[in-house]
Amino acid sequence: SEQAENLLAGSRNIHSWMRRRVWWSSSPSPNPDSSEKLLFVTRCVDTLITRVSILPLRDPYHGRWSYTWRETIVRTYRLPTAKAGEQKEDYVLDQGPPVAGASGGDAWVRFDLPPGAVANVVVVELRGKRNRQSESGGYYTCAERVEVLGVPLYVSAPVPTQGEY
Repeated sequence: SEQAENLLAGSRNIHSWMRRRVWWSSSPSPNPDSSEKLLFVTRCVDTLITRVSILPLRDPYHGRWSYTWRETIVRTYRLPTAKAGEQKEDYVLDQGPPVAGASGGDAWVRFDLPPGAVANVVVVELRGKRNRQSESGGYYTCAERVEVLGVPLYVSAPVPTQGEY
């Protein structure tokens, strides 16, 4: 199966045990209704995407809350790929239906995609921010882990007909 991840290393100026932790964080926003989009590209040109899972980050400093969001929308796209030297056209070959759901607490949020979601790009939209780092700071959304699971679909060479041997 194919798995894509997008994470950033933790800050080096905090305790040594936290240096090994990684997470993605939005920039602070004064508006709790703001959204963030995470973009993932598969290694294989066509991948049958089966599941997208997101683990919100629990506050690494105090552990009192998770940096969650109100709603998640997952979209899949099958974009054309250009071979070396070819002109790349700007259009979408196929777009799967969006899969939406609410964010829970600090547990994994999982989205099983409908059968046949063949894509090479996955966009995860995190809508709304629930927590601030401090009373005077902005609102954040943070993810400790994002997984996009699927099965690569490889194109095999055409089988020659009898006259082509």
